[in-house]
Amino acid sequence: DIRHPTFINDISDHHESRMMSASNQQDMGRDIVLALDIGSSSVRCSAFNLSLNDGSIEKIQSSSRTVSCVKPNSGKIQWHHGNDTLLGIVDQCVDETIQNLRQDKVKFKISAVGFSSFVMNLVAVDGNGNFVDEEATMSYACNTVDVAKECKRMKDELGEDGAAELYQETGAPIHSSYAIGQLRAIYKSSEEYVSRIHKWQTIACLCLQRWTGRSHLPISFSEASWTGLLNFKTCRYAETALSLLPLDCRNALPELGDVSRPYTIGLPEYVDSDGKRKKNPAFEKWPELSQTAFFLGIGDGACANVGSKAVSEFRIAVTVGTSAACRICLPLPVGVESNFQVPQGLFCYRINQNHVLVGGALTDGGSVVEWTKQLLNLSDKESFLACMKEVEKLSEQDYKDSSSSSKSSSSNLCMIPFLSGERATGFRGGATGSMIGLTRETTAAHFFKASLEGVTLRLRAVLKLLVDARHDQKQSLPTVVVSGKALEVNQLWRQMISDSSGLELVLDSDTFEGTSRGVARILCHALKAENESQLFVEEPIHPKTINQPRASASKYFNQAVLRHDEFLSAVSPIYTRNDS
Repeated sequence: DIRHPTFINDISDHHESRMMSASNQQDMGRDIVLALDIGSSSVRCSAFNLSLNDGSIEKIQSSSRTVSCVKPNSGKIQWHHGNDTLLGIVDQCVDETIQNLRQDKVKFKISAVGFSSFVMNLVAVDGNGNFVDEEATMSYACNTVDVAKECKRMKDELGEDGAAELYQETGAPIHSSYAIGQLRAIYKSSEEYVSRIHKWQTIACLCLQRWTGRSHLPISFSEASWTGLLNFKTCRYAETALSLLPLDCRNALPELGDVSRPYTIGLPEYVDSDGKRKKNPAFEKWPELSQTAFFLGIGDGACANVGSKAVSEFRIAVTVGTSAACRICLPLPVGVESNFQVPQGLFCYRINQNHVLVGGALTDGGSVVEWTKQLLNLSDKESFLACMKEVEKLSEQDYKDSSSSSKSSSSNLCMIPFLSGERATGFRGGATGSMIGLTRETTAAHFFKASLEGVTLRLRAVLKLLVDARHDQKQSLPTVVVSGKALEVNQLWRQMISDSSGLELVLDSDTFEGTSRGVARILCHALKAENESQLFVEEPIHPKTINQPRASASKYFNQAVLRHDEFLSAVSPIYTRNDS
């Protein structure tokens, strides 16, 4: 028999009463939530001060580490970092943040701890909850030949109609960036590790496991949805997806839970370790967490939308960090009949039991900029800024030239930015980056401009699909709200996205580190036990900058997208051959 993972939705009345009474105390000084953001290139712990009466939040402390968590191409999680592990780095950030709170000498209480992590991520553990091996890990960044071949086999097994039905069931196409192909590849080729795999967990689960002494934890609907295994309409694992996995793998899938209520309250003073009962190091190190509510992990995209104030179809969140994504939140309660169809080329992930996230992601966003900087030896700030000034000049000249019959050399340079494969909108297996139009007159600025435009034009394709996907397409055009360091520090790139999409683009002064802010807002609403719909009421925007699309650039980008699409169509057959 197939053992189906169960729901973990309930917590005892005793625990709930403890949580609510703690959150309503007004004599404890600062009421704090800790938001952990485990990204693909950094780990951050931020302390937010809550004002539970008006719902406002304020970041007061933060600690971070720059660390590469995902291996390029293979998508394996970089677990070991020198003498430490990824979990140890998370602990360091938590420790520093709590130490900083103590040094403020202002009374405080930590009401909740929540997680956002790069999704998809899965890590195998054994029967005791111990990490198995880096080879038994996976993430969204996979673009290997063996996994691409597994995806092709699944498409052949299901047929075109069956693959389309699975896409509509899970909100995720069959692609190397999702768990199903990677799981099949691991169970076929990694016999050395498969015998040790007892349960698949997420990084957020393993942090909680480390602190609470529990061997295996459920994962949230949100994190599960990003794996491509969850039926987003029912919040249960999709039967078709399960049928494509070996039995041992199905039995190792984690149970499912919700983030609207805490998974557990407080840290135990004692934990079991290797059959022995011992003092809990986390309890001894962080007594402030002894009565804290701990929540399961949430997908970083969902947190970024909530933190960026993009919680309805009137606002589209565009986030560019290492990767890039465009997303909108839509109401779609679990179990309610709906004729909603996932737009071809986009994803649909469950946020909670009442809302979904629709959008498209690029594996390479800010990573294209970093790669280009290294390739062109622009590592120091001065040379990079000088190059960006030249890029701006070239852009302005191209916008002028596009209005006439003349063409600048830069306008002929075109880049496909699939350095780590393609996700939205084509989900082509085996895709790689490429560039056309290089000449002896090509400069570093021409190359950098083409790299920025390559990502911009892929984002434009996603934005167009999202604008069309809204429930009421007759309404006014949505506003784009941006977040992520790559866009926060790059005004030229923000203007490119606005010009290419024809949409107003806003950088909000409240939403720097929007993902962490999203975690804090989700926890704030959960602590108040509010109706989930209140979380999806739009906050007022406080613009730091606004970019309006310029008519002078419109014609240029209309021409650029034609060149880009023609080039992509021309090289796509090569991807198909590599995928065979």
